[in-house]
Amino acid sequence: MDDELCGKTGAFAVIASPLRAPTPLPTYGQVNNATMEPSLAEDKQTGGSRASRLTVLYASQTGNAEFIAKAVADEARERGYAVRCRPPDHGDDKDEGARTGIRQLSADEAEALLAPPEKDQPFTVVVFVVSTTGDGDPPDSATTFLDWLEKSAAGSCPPGSLAHVRYAVLGLGDSSYDNYCNTAKRLEQFLKVLGASPFYPTVKADAAKGSELTVDPWVDQLWPALSLVCFADSQHTMENVTRSFRFLDLSERAKSTAAVEDVQPRPEENPVSGDVVPVPAQLVDGDSDGPAQTREMEEEGLYNHRRPRPLLIDIPDLGAVTSVSGLPRLPPQCCKLVPSSVLAAPKLKEKSLVPDFLKTPSPVLYATPTRFRQLTSADALKRTLLVEARLPEGDAVQWVPGDVFGFIVPNRRGMVKELIRRLGIPAGEDKKLVDVIAAEGSQPPSHLEHARGTTIRELLEYAVDIKTFPRKALMRLFAEYGTHEDDKKALLWLASKEGAGGFDVLRAQAPSLLDILKLFPSVSLPVERLLDVLPPLQPRYYSVASSPLADSHLVTFAFNVVRFFTPQPYDQERMGHATTWIERTYERLGSSAAPPRLLPMYLRPPTKSAFGAGFHLPEDPSTPVILIGPGTGIAPFMGFLAHRHLLREQGPAAGDSWVFHGCRERKKDYLFRDELEAYARLGTIAELTICYSREPRAGIDADRPKYVQDAIRLHGRKFWRWMDERGAAIYVCGDARGMARGVNDSLVDIAVDHGGLSKKKALDTIAEWSRSKRYLRDLWG
Repeated sequence: MDDELCGKTGAFAVIASPLRAPTPLPTYGQVNNATMEPSLAEDKQTGGSRASRLTVLYASQTGNAEFIAKAVADEARERGYAVRCRPPDHGDDKDEGARTGIRQLSADEAEALLAPPEKDQPFTVVVFVVSTTGDGDPPDSATTFLDWLEKSAAGSCPPGSLAHVRYAVLGLGDSSYDNYCNTAKRLEQFLKVLGASPFYPTVKADAAKGSELTVDPWVDQLWPALSLVCFADSQHTMENVTRSFRFLDLSERAKSTAAVEDVQPRPEENPVSGDVVPVPAQLVDGDSDGPAQTREMEEEGLYNHRRPRPLLIDIPDLGAVTSVSGLPRLPPQCCKLVPSSVLAAPKLKEKSLVPDFLKTPSPVLYATPTRFRQLTSADALKRTLLVEARLPEGDAVQWVPGDVFGFIVPNRRGMVKELIRRLGIPAGEDKKLVDVIAAEGSQPPSHLEHARGTTIRELLEYAVDIKTFPRKALMRLFAEYGTHEDDKKALLWLASKEGAGGFDVLRAQAPSLLDILKLFPSVSLPVERLLDVLPPLQPRYYSVASSPLADSHLVTFAFNVVRFFTPQPYDQERMGHATTWIERTYERLGSSAAPPRLLPMYLRPPTKSAFGAGFHLPEDPSTPVILIGPGTGIAPFMGFLAHRHLLREQGPAAGDSWVFHGCRERKKDYLFRDELEAYARLGTIAELTICYSREPRAGIDADRPKYVQDAIRLHGRKFWRWMDERGAAIYVCGDARGMARGVNDSLVDIAVDHGGLSKKKALDTIAEWSRSKRYLRDLWG
């Protein structure tokens, strides 16, 4: 906002001033002088003409970048700008891209996104909001666009091809990953090579420190910079922007609204009147027709429903609070639910069949679970399962070791059922066929834009994430629909700059959407408004741990069953969304009363990243490989080893394999011990190096390495020979934060200590290994 907007409403005011970052962004003057390209500085000085339209392009994997981009686009419209907002790679209704939402963009289509302006326009203005996924990969919705830019910058287009483009880039990422905000870095690199000029500095928002600390001031300061390069209808500017913040007279509105106690009891203790107030869950029969007060989750339960789960909320005496600042914009209405134009829904043979509107980069497969076994001991810190599934015989799926399958795991039926009750949706309405259409002047979120002939229940099961802790924008929306003054004030405070500490206290307890609605029982909002704001439900990705040479329709996966406790003093147990669902699917195999449930999954196409393209074995089977995978990071390498073992049996010997694996204790969580040691005896594994991080070290074991990066350094001379003399390829799979960085550092040390390289030359050498696909990584957070 250019100026602080304050609306007094009795004893409480909402101040729509921006949340300021600890380290200030470049000022408006710095944006338009020190950081701008000469062409823009000249445009400013000469008062040159401006573009008539703004394009906002977003690359989003989890929905965050899309949410921010659409908020920017909505505010731009309110300020009088003509705006189009979309992802770069986007299917239309005429092709298969409409089914998946993702398709291969042609060079002409990619170029059209940044096309030269009309004759009377000086340039094309684009704002990019881009996230990074995996090991520096772009989201699926921007892969082909980034590929086109990269090829263009490499010479397929002449220099200066994008000299007409004025751009701003907001990158979203996590600094705990090596390739932090890599999509934003690559994007700007290619734009500059092609002659595009920034009209506003690129900023990287770090999720590890709180993205909002950077995003909010970046958006706030965007507008004066944008006004220099893009024309806005000034008659709409301040009136519409002011209206979007909804200054509320809470006391008068609370009096004029029906009391919430008429329909839903409040807890005996006011959840917002003390410094720290526990609010225990009330447990009732999950199938009762009474008010929605249950934490019961059927056999699909996310939590242990026999145990009350108090939430602690840290809120001051709001009677003394007269104003709050730094509130997010009230999310606009994006979608509406209308009776479906589809005559009848196809009859589903299995409850596990997913709705047609879900976007996937390849067709959904319905695998049959066949068997599972536990890889860890009963007293291990984590429970690790190996599961096996059979792909449909009629589907010719071409997969290879190292490929990743995305599991489509719905929200728990019990949680969805409870949410439907809590929203006050009449019985039976959640099963009627509806279409999701755009609200006036807007567009639905990309994950809902093809939702036709569906139901509210199906949307809540498959389309949106109801388990993730709500964004501040949702707290702000809840406040709009709260009818009790205490609830309204508390939610506005939690969404504000002043309430950041209380918001963090709530977030540390990992509450779900239902938990927050339980805490503020006067909040009653239409389901459409939830669909506007909730992020898409994400698939869960697992690397295949088998080889198609054994059976092309049989796939295996290994995963840890996620269970954790929130930090003290909260100490509440939480269970993983996908791993718990998969675990219970396989536990049903032994029950004659429950037929096997199909597993919806799809093959994820390989992505290009800063560390290579495709986590696959070398094309030349004689190439030696070094496989580094602690914990469940060993899973894809079991597929590699099975593949090479079968190749050795069928013909010329495959290249040597050196395996680095790590666990805590050999008797508890040494995964695939029998298989690995058998491969070592048979010669498939030439070197097997195992690290135990929790076992005591004494005597001859005193110097034994704890972690795989320590073992690499210990065997540094031999490791360097494998790389320098034998041309081995390195594969790393596992934790992106600690292990991957440690391994990368150990490679640098080996190149210096045993290769005789300077540190700079060592870094360049490792970067070249990455570019030539000799150093590949498959990492997760």
